[in-house]
Amino acid sequence: MTTKFYDPADPTPAALTLLGAVVLAGTLGYIVFVPAPDTRGIVAKARTKEREIQNKITEAKERKVEIETVLRQRKSALPPDSIGPEALARITKLAQANGLRLTGFRPQRTIVSPSGITMYPYTVTIEGTFPATAKFTRAIETTAKDIAVTSYGVTASSESASGTAATIGIALFGDTPKPPAKARPGTGTAASPSSATGTTSAPTARGATNG
Repeated sequence: MTTKFYDPADPTPAALTLLGAVVLAGTLGYIVFVPAPDTRGIVAKARTKEREIQNKITEAKERKVEIETVLRQRKSALPPDSIGPEALARITKLAQANGLRLTGFRPQRTIVSPSGITMYPYTVTIEGTFPATAKFTRAIETTAKDIAVTSYGVTASSESASGTAATIGIALFGDTPKPPAKARPGTGTAASPSSATGTTSAPTARGATNG
């Protein structure tokens, strides 16, 4: 007795065989007739990308030089611990000249640039009419070339007779404070505070009121 594992009348096995032959032929044709990727195009794209990156680096370096030039032009000749008190005195005088009440002068965190110039930022708060606060803000940069205005905001104030309070961000630039002197070998004590005065910290002017 002979057992048949497939029905000769069933077209499925023949169709599968034909499909396999077509897939095999397509694969062989792709391998034979489709060319390999051109590595020259890949290399050209990589070089173009490299040139773009180099151009951006060059632009960034040029921009850095421009910024540092401006910082040097604005740099204060005062020692670090004198920058804050001097700025407070000038801002107070300028506020009085514009009929404003100075209610705050707060130092912020200092920022050291790669060139070694330190930015000393402060927040100034004043009360007065809106036109007077705007004029005061413009006057800061026009009369004090070493002070930059970084921000300006006005809010309504119920405590002010004029009903307006302004918060102004300013920045001065100067030398970076020197670190405290280290202890001398064999003594076990650091240098006296008086020897490091003026070189150990940023300006410490806190607040001011006038009027």
